[in-house]
Amino acid sequence: MNHFLALTLCVLTSVRVLLCQVDCELDYDGNADGIVDVYDVLGVLEEFGLDCGDTESACQGQTAIDYNGENYELIEIEEQCWFSQNLKTSNYTNGDTIISGLNNQEWVEIGEGAMFSYSENFGNDPTEACMVQFEIGHLYNGYAALDERGLCPSGFRVATVPDWEVLIQNSGGDFLAGHNLKASPEDSIPWNGTNLYGFSALFGHFRSGSTGNNNCSSAYPRGFYWTSTETGFNQMQYYLFWEELFTVESDDTEKSVGYAVRCVKE
Repeated sequence: MNHFLALTLCVLTSVRVLLCQVDCELDYDGNADGIVDVYDVLGVLEEFGLDCGDTESACQGQTAIDYNGENYELIEIEEQCWFSQNLKTSNYTNGDTIISGLNNQEWVEIGEGAMFSYSENFGNDPTEACMVQFEIGHLYNGYAALDERGLCPSGFRVATVPDWEVLIQNSGGDFLAGHNLKASPEDSIPWNGTNLYGFSALFGHFRSGSTGNNNCSSAYPRGFYWTSTETGFNQMQYYLFWEELFTVESDDTEKSVGYAVRCVKE
């Protein structure tokens, strides 16, 4: 019997070394009979291969983050951790204020980071369409998306082209990702997708880089999202959700345009 117990303890020790880079708090006397025997060994082996914690998940167990006065829910899609809402910060990561309140000419000519909030269109009697656009999020020009002071909180970044391409492949591929990522008719701000992964892509419209024009109209709902990937001297890549398409389109344009931003964990 002594030989059996010695062998059992050796097996237990070996199994624990294999199992526990993270402590699962296993009780070797698993059946609480006061004896460490083969049944306890079997109990340990049943634990083998089980996940002892959430340290390897994309969001590392985090479900939301507070940033510059706003709370953003986090979602995991395979190996990525994304904001589930468009960015609404008025400050860079280091606390500096992002330039805003520009008229059309100033917006076109600014040549540095700036943002646009639909509250600037409210006037004395904001329309329902403008209120919805304000809730969806702010628009940032490409210079702000690239600014070294950062738009996203520490540990996150403005999504790159590779980030978006991984997202598309993990959420239905080239032909279905747009439909699966758009907000659904049941969401608080509805659109016509399924929102299968909780990404809640929305129709954020844009602010023109050539005229500075913007509007709150929902006549042609489209969602434009910057990347932080440059494609030329004054060009950057963006992604586009259409109301009538199941796909996510991509193209590049000048940095003076105002688009929405999504943050992804680095």
